[in-house]
Amino acid sequence: MKESGYEAEVLEELQPLNLETFVITSFRLEVIDRVKQLSPQITVCFLIDAKTIDLLPDANSLNEKLNAIAVDFLAPNWQILDHPIVAQLSPQIFWVWTVNEAIVMQQLIAEARSHDRQIAAIITDEPEMGFAMASSRNAANPD
Repeated sequence: MKESGYEAEVLEELQPLNLETFVITSFRLEVIDRVKQLSPQITVCFLIDAKTIDLLPDANSLNEKLNAIAVDFLAPNWQILDHPIVAQLSPQIFWVWTVNEAIVMQQLIAEARSHDRQIAAIITDEPEMGFAMASSRNAANPD
């Protein structure tokens, strides 16, 4: 959700759907907060990009807000994964976006498998490349 003020209408439209089939994401904490207030069982994700990372408060203040809202996971842009604020955020479960470069995708898949970071998903415009990499890694490392 890119703008605030229509959270209730969106949730009403989503009512017939299975809650486990979607996630509401936003760059705006007030949107995520309102969604959780209206429907606490819905999975929400805070999106973070290079434009907004420097506008965020320090990691401790942001963590307090994220915990108060009960944000389920974070989705940082892959280019800011090593930003000091991102490294300190909680929850540390990430959906990383938008990864279209093979080398970056390989690194993130390796990190996810090594549990260095809790990368639960990689968002890409190149899903075939991602599936091929994941499949080849599964064949090489069946554990």
